[in-house]
Amino acid sequence: MSPVGTTRKTSRDGDLSAVQRTLLAHGAARALAVGDVLSREIVEHGIGFVLHGQLTLTWQQDAKRSGIAILQPGDWFGEHNLLPGDAPARLDLRASGFARVLTMRVAALEGLLAGELGAMREPLQRELFASLAERWAQLAARLHQRTHLGTDACVWETLQEAATWPSAMSHPEGTLVRVPRDLIAQRLGCSRVTVSRALSRLAAAGRVRREGRRILLLGHEGRDGAG
Repeated sequence: MSPVGTTRKTSRDGDLSAVQRTLLAHGAARALAVGDVLSREIVEHGIGFVLHGQLTLTWQQDAKRSGIAILQPGDWFGEHNLLPGDAPARLDLRASGFARVLTMRVAALEGLLAGELGAMREPLQRELFASLAERWAQLAARLHQRTHLGTDACVWETLQEAATWPSAMSHPEGTLVRVPRDLIAQRLGCSRVTVSRALSRLAAAGRVRREGRRILLLGHEGRDGAG
């Protein structure tokens, strides 16, 4: 996500904004192995951003779980903790592979903004508001797709998004992506069985092929522009 008022490139380039670079000296860097989940203390009372790797942000209320976003280097999380009121649902952040994040308690950040980092308050607010706005726009776009497009088209769109992730690999016949069916189901708000059937139809149509734990998007150009 590219915050307003910053000069960093797209998040997959791994560049940090000026605000994030300033916070590097004040936060705690944490390493996460594949499958590790950030603690409830951090998710509910902290704020941070991804330094390396990829995290999955999910929403859960009662028995329902839905994927919200895939966070990559430079992406913020915990922005909602700076807003008044209680979170309406449980949020979880899970590492998709080895990852590193920088985290801070909101109370500590607010203390810094009231003192030595006072000049950073306005650019930080702009950046966080832009991050939240983009996340809402992405959710709205996915809801529109889910409502007006068929399941196959929605699954295909998710696979194309996965082709932009750091885990994507170029292949002579297209692009290899690694995205669990459970994750696709969460992001689309459907069952894993529905995703499996859609993938089978896409395979029968010659658009994808299973390659071990990865899915090959046939004829798709990779992130480096090489098919």
